[in-house]
Amino acid sequence: MFATQPFVPTQPGHLALLRQALGDDAEILAQVQEVFAEGKIQGLCGTVDGQPVAFTGWRWKDTPPTYAQLMFLYARPDAADEGVMALTDVTLTTLRETADVIEVPSPVATPAFRTALQGQDVVFFERCTMLRSIAGDSLPDAALPEGYRLEIWGDQHQIQVEHVALAANQHTEIDAAAVPDATGERLVAILRNMRIGSYPGIDRWHAAASLVVLTPAGDVCGYIATVVSEEMGFVADTAVHPAHRRQGLARLLLTQSIAACQADGLTKMGLAVTTRNPARNLYASLEFETATCGDLGVWWRDGRQLPWRV
Repeated sequence: MFATQPFVPTQPGHLALLRQALGDDAEILAQVQEVFAEGKIQGLCGTVDGQPVAFTGWRWKDTPPTYAQLMFLYARPDAADEGVMALTDVTLTTLRETADVIEVPSPVATPAFRTALQGQDVVFFERCTMLRSIAGDSLPDAALPEGYRLEIWGDQHQIQVEHVALAANQHTEIDAAAVPDATGERLVAILRNMRIGSYPGIDRWHAAASLVVLTPAGDVCGYIATVVSEEMGFVADTAVHPAHRRQGLARLLLTQSIAACQADGLTKMGLAVTTRNPARNLYASLEFETATCGDLGVWWRDGRQLPWRV
């Protein structure tokens, strides 16, 4: 008989599952046990006739809990699909009590987990990192439309940049579904933190390569946020207001950001993009090449992911 119970990685049967999931790496095992013990990760264990066969683990990225990340979806190789799918259903039901968004950031290796997630309206998106060498390269021409102008992103632009970010990431846009960590007010907070150098994983904000486009009336209608990480320029975000698209503004922002990174002595640029985002074609035309790709599963309470179901 199948049943669920809280996952406690110090219990022998639960510990055996965790060891299998982590490849028996003692250091990582100790770290994971610690975060479970501290309550930073919670989980459920599925049992059959009292024997643990699978477990899930998640963390909440905000308080009160509305944004959940499913960090673990592991089943023994001999676990029956029915039990794995039942554990998935119980896990999602638990999270949906408060979650507005559930993210599955790691690869889902067990087919039954993936099938169960898709059956519960989780949609999988492919996200890719693209890289481009910029050492000594000449850049294609990209002209400003008449009346528009380009400026370095300053404090005086910040509020309007945030308005553009929100307008460019409406629920109907693919990244508003596929990238929950950079959607709505979370995106605004990220842009603010990157500018002041307090966002984790970056070395510094690249001020000269972070630009805005102003309309003839002097309003911000597009921006590019560029940071430096591990001696590489990285486009953290770029957006153009929907009313000002198809004028070459995104291409202009990218080429000018690359030029500023070249002038700073950097030799490589990178960015991340959802595969089905039309912006990927722009990046490829500017000689960015795919380096790595991975799936990301997402469920939204408002269903914005559903139009992107394959």
